[in-house]
Amino acid sequence: MSRQHPVPSTSPTPKTFTLSPPSRQVLSRKLAASLFAPLSQQPYTTINLSGAALGDAAVIHAGSHLLSLAGMKCLETVILSDIIASLPRDEALRSLTAISSSIGVWKQLRSVDLSHNALGSDGISACRALFAKQPYLEMVFLSETGLAAESVRLLCDFLQPAVNNLRVLDVHGNRLDSAGLERIAALVEKMPRLQRLRASSLGADANAVRSLANALRSTTSLAELDISDNRLDSSAASDLAAVLRQQPNLSRLALSDLVMKDEALTALLEPLTDASHGVAELLLAGNELRSGVVPALGRYIVRHATNLRVLDVSNNELGGDGVTLLAEAFKDSSEQCALTRLMVAHNEATALSIVLLAQQIVKLPALRRFDVRGTDLSDDTVQRLRSAFRGADVLADEGEESSDEAFVQSALQTLATVADVRHSEETESKKVSSGRKAAVQSTMSRIVSMLSPKASEEEEVEQIGKGESVRAGGGGDMSGGGVSETAVFEDDSGTGVNEQDMRTPAGAGSSRTWESGEEGEEEELERSAQKLSRSLACLDRDLFDARGELQLEARREGSGVIYSRREDKEGDGYEVMTELLVDREKDGCVSWIVDALGGLIVAVFLVTLMVGVVQWQEDVVPGFRRV
Repeated sequence: MSRQHPVPSTSPTPKTFTLSPPSRQVLSRKLAASLFAPLSQQPYTTINLSGAALGDAAVIHAGSHLLSLAGMKCLETVILSDIIASLPRDEALRSLTAISSSIGVWKQLRSVDLSHNALGSDGISACRALFAKQPYLEMVFLSETGLAAESVRLLCDFLQPAVNNLRVLDVHGNRLDSAGLERIAALVEKMPRLQRLRASSLGADANAVRSLANALRSTTSLAELDISDNRLDSSAASDLAAVLRQQPNLSRLALSDLVMKDEALTALLEPLTDASHGVAELLLAGNELRSGVVPALGRYIVRHATNLRVLDVSNNELGGDGVTLLAEAFKDSSEQCALTRLMVAHNEATALSIVLLAQQIVKLPALRRFDVRGTDLSDDTVQRLRSAFRGADVLADEGEESSDEAFVQSALQTLATVADVRHSEETESKKVSSGRKAAVQSTMSRIVSMLSPKASEEEEVEQIGKGESVRAGGGGDMSGGGVSETAVFEDDSGTGVNEQDMRTPAGAGSSRTWESGEEGEEEELERSAQKLSRSLACLDRDLFDARGELQLEARREGSGVIYSRREDKEGDGYEVMTELLVDREKDGCVSWIVDALGGLIVAVFLVTLMVGVVQWQEDVVPGFRRV
């Protein structure tokens, strides 16, 4: 097992250098000198040479400037994709060797991208300095680089020092075959921090995919997995499902073009349906799926409706029956479904089944794309589909009328009715949300103006929506013993809770006490505190309900709730309100007032005790009066 190297916690301010030649051509020495000159002048953390053809003439200047940059000890990310496409093989290898050797002097690289270069074994060897002895390397991108089993063996050897820190590995589009994927699996088994693995289009069989699945048991941090365009049978699918159940952070699962068919996908979906977490993106295109798999897929959709954002079942053979069954799944999950994109293109579906599916997903508030291309739909059907999905893209091919056009027209009428109801509800919801937002902002403004400390003397705070004003005492001289303050807060029933006779004594600054009325000081304090506590509770609930519209984030801390804004556009009022809500939740306004009253009673008791002691000394100690 390789020794783990802790990643340095500090890094320079990010600066990116991007080489931008005027055209796609082999750079001349003069042009390379001018383009690379800034490299030795700034401490760049990222260099992007993508698309620049660096031949022998250009690499001389590039190498010297890259060596200077490496000496600054700041470089973290290197993007060298597609830099040798137009070069002869020997010249390309010399270029790769020179650039890699210059950059590789610095041993704290974090990310290396060599995608879209025809590397092969010789190219990987030429880039050895970018991988070998780089213990802090976290991301490696090698998609479409012409790797084969032997070059993967070299790569795995070079990456050994970094296996404990590697988080991203991309080897897409290399014809590794099964032997190459087996070697990748052996490397993955040593990567406990792996988060993203793209091992698609490798030409591997189901046994190699099974080996990769078992290797993933070494990590529980996997967030994205793409093994598309390989092979996956039922046995390998069961092993993969067992591993994916143990990945709580998994959000993207790409399983397209695996030729799974119904049996393998059912074996995969059934264990995942019972898992406590679901993926956000599930890509299942091109797997020769038929209607028999839809019940298992439907159960997964219903179980994880709140997580699933993207579902792609394009280029399968679901047919009209399968698409109709899929519609039933969304019928059972429409209330909580968070789907944004649904792709069912090229599935041999009928126009009627597409409209029945549309009736269910038109209710989904987050839907933004519905792809039904490859289905025979009349021009009128396409237009009515697009009319129903306001705010969402409907991708469809206009064609001829179907044989069951009468049923389609009836279903389209139902779709229009469902869509109208849905859009009416959305419009009403927006009005309610707008009104609630305004009410919450008004309430927040009133409470902040009444209770927040003020640095200036007697600052005038205008009430939102009422035109009333509240005088906030700031330590100045206020005659009459205090300033009367009034605030109105909305409760659930819409009635106002009126807070009156909250008086601020002169010279009190930001510290507030309330003078007693006719019923006595303690009863008046208790009643005022209870009213204020109810008003704050209403505000707390309104803030939580309207946190989306107000761009507030809520988090619990102990027994309280802290609200904070993602963008502070309203000034410091929200920060004051945040502390007020936390104080109310933790201690309670009543407790705060009682504590203040208790402190006052203790002070009075101490003063009375001191007076009694003085009187006792006057009566008992001889000569005390003379002294």
